[in-house]
Amino acid sequence: MALLTVAVCAVLAGATSFAAIVDWLYDLDETDQRRLGFTRGVPAGTTMWRLLTRLDAALLSAVLAGWLRSRTPPAPARPRRYRTVI
Repeated sequence: MALLTVAVCAVLAGATSFAAIVDWLYDLDETDQRRLGFTRGVPAGTTMWRLLTRLDAALLSAVLAGWLRSRTPPAPARPRRYRTVI
Protein backbone atom coordinates (compact mmCIF):
# COMPACT_ATOMS: atom_id res chain seq x y z
CA MET A 1 0.00 0.00 0.00
CA ALA A 2 2.86 2.38 0.76
CA LEU A 3 4.25 2.03 -2.76
CA LEU A 4 0.89 2.93 -4.28
CA THR A 5 0.65 5.92 -1.96
CA VAL A 6 4.08 7.07 -3.08
CA ALA A 7 3.15 6.64 -6.74
CA VAL A 8 -0.07 8.64 -6.38
CA CYS A 9 1.60 11.42 -4.36
CA ALA A 10 4.54 11.65 -6.76
CA VAL A 11 2.27 11.87 -9.80
CA LEU A 12 0.18 14.55 -8.08
CA ALA A 13 3.44 16.41 -7.45
CA GLY A 14 4.30 16.25 -11.16
CA ALA A 15 6.22 12.99 -11.65
CA THR A 16 5.73 11.62 -15.17
CA SER A 17 8.01 8.57 -15.23
CA PHE A 18 9.04 5.60 -13.10
CA ALA A 19 12.36 7.29 -12.42
CA ALA A 20 10.66 10.52 -11.32
CA ILE A 21 8.42 8.59 -8.92
CA VAL A 22 11.41 6.84 -7.37
CA ASP A 23 13.33 10.13 -7.19
CA TRP A 24 10.36 11.68 -5.37
CA LEU A 25 10.48 8.85 -2.82
CA TYR A 26 14.25 9.12 -2.33
CA ASP A 27 13.97 12.91 -1.90
CA LEU A 28 11.70 12.52 1.14
CA ASP A 29 13.39 12.90 4.50
CA GLU A 30 13.51 9.88 6.83
CA THR A 31 10.59 11.10 8.92
CA ASP A 32 8.30 11.30 5.90
CA GLN A 33 9.51 7.94 4.63
CA ARG A 34 8.58 6.40 8.00
CA ARG A 35 5.16 8.08 7.91
CA LEU A 36 4.53 6.40 4.58
CA GLY A 37 5.46 3.01 6.06
CA PHE A 38 9.08 2.61 4.99
CA THR A 39 10.62 1.74 8.36
CA ARG A 40 13.50 -0.31 6.91
CA GLY A 41 14.52 2.09 4.18
CA VAL A 42 13.06 2.62 0.75
CA PRO A 43 12.81 -0.10 -1.89
CA ALA A 44 14.88 -0.15 -5.05
CA GLY A 45 13.56 1.61 -8.12
CA THR A 46 13.01 -1.72 -9.86
CA THR A 47 10.51 -2.68 -7.15
CA MET A 48 8.40 0.37 -7.97
CA TRP A 49 8.67 -0.39 -11.69
CA ARG A 50 7.59 -4.02 -11.20
CA LEU A 51 4.59 -2.98 -9.12
CA LEU A 52 3.39 -0.28 -11.48
CA THR A 53 3.78 -2.36 -14.63
CA ARG A 54 1.69 -5.16 -13.11
CA LEU A 55 -1.20 -2.99 -11.94
CA ASP A 56 -4.54 -3.10 -13.70
CA ALA A 57 -4.90 0.56 -14.73
CA ALA A 58 -8.69 0.42 -15.11
CA LEU A 59 -9.14 -1.15 -11.68
CA LEU A 60 -6.80 1.34 -10.01
CA SER A 61 -8.61 4.22 -11.70
CA ALA A 62 -11.99 2.92 -10.53
CA VAL A 63 -10.77 2.46 -6.96
CA LEU A 64 -9.19 5.92 -6.78
CA ALA A 65 -12.25 7.58 -8.35
CA GLY A 66 -14.52 5.80 -5.87
CA TRP A 67 -12.34 6.90 -2.98
CA LEU A 68 -12.36 10.50 -4.21
CA ARG A 69 -16.14 10.43 -4.58
CA SER A 70 -16.50 9.13 -1.03
CA ARG A 71 -14.37 12.02 0.25
CA THR A 72 -16.39 14.81 -1.40
CA PRO A 73 -19.70 16.08 -0.08
CA PRO A 74 -22.75 15.37 -2.22
CA ALA A 75 -23.25 18.03 -4.84
CA PRO A 76 -26.53 19.92 -4.94
CA ALA A 77 -29.05 18.63 -7.47
CA ARG A 78 -28.34 20.05 -10.93
CA PRO A 79 -30.15 19.79 -14.22
CA ARG A 80 -29.25 16.62 -16.14
CA ARG A 81 -27.19 18.45 -18.74
CA TYR A 82 -24.22 18.85 -16.36
CA ARG A 83 -21.62 16.19 -15.72
CA THR A 84 -20.06 15.40 -12.36
CA VAL A 85 -16.39 16.43 -12.39
CA ILE A 86 -13.93 15.48 -9.69
